[in-house]
Amino acid sequence: MRRLRRYFRQWDGIENIDAIDANRRRKGRYIMKNVQIPYELFVELLRYHLVEDTSCAGEIRRGLEKKLASMVCHELYSKYKTAPTGEEREKARKEYLDKRGVLDCFRW
Repeated sequence: MRRLRRYFRQWDGIENIDAIDANRRRKGRYIMKNVQIPYELFVELLRYHLVEDTSCAGEIRRGLEKKLASMVCHELYSKYKTAPTGEEREKARKEYLDKRGVLDCFRW
């Protein structure tokens, strides 16, 4: 797990990958969450691991990176909606909009 975190921390300039699972930790133990992936990505993962077909490694990487990016955006959005104070909410909103790539002229 640490190796994956190190990889994802380098990917796309994410400084704090632990923000993704911050809400999932309760009383010192980790609560497992389910993640849904597209059917095509699931089939490619099966081909890669069970049939040992390495030709689909690039599609798997792109699919997983896309899924990670959507999970990060979802976590930022939920942090924006559930922030306890106004300044934390505004900071999380700006971070979310920056991650989504919304231009400053379209923000309120």
